[in-house]
Amino acid sequence: MAIKKVQKAWRQLRMLFSKKQTSSKGVGTDLSIPEHCQTENVFTFVVQNRLAEAVAERDTLRTEKDRMEKDLEMERQTVGRAQKEIDELKKELTLLKDLVESTLNIAYLIDGSDGDKADKLDHQSPVISDAAAIAPVLLS
Repeated sequence: MAIKKVQKAWRQLRMLFSKKQTSSKGVGTDLSIPEHCQTENVFTFVVQNRLAEAVAERDTLRTEKDRMEKDLEMERQTVGRAQKEIDELKKELTLLKDLVESTLNIAYLIDGSDGDKADKLDHQSPVISDAAAIAPVLLS
């Protein structure tokens, strides 16, 4: 944006000094050069300095943008690694849940024929249903 403004000002100055504009074109007859810039070379120097400053600012902004993009990419990679770890932990949790359920089922099958143990296992059966209810919550 700043570069375009400087380029536009430069074109206007070039037209001003080429004296192609006259009062009939709406500029007026006052083509006097400001005191601090008595020649076209000084104007050229000033405009070139401003253009160089704009280019330097643009380069600084590009460098900052590149750094921010690099930081963002590093954060994305970190998030990706964290998500993979979460997925692995969910798989491990599922395996552990299945292991607990199968262990409880085996215990039920082994102890199921004895009356006292069957009553005791019936008392434990809510544990199996609790484990089944808790596991999906932990996986989400």
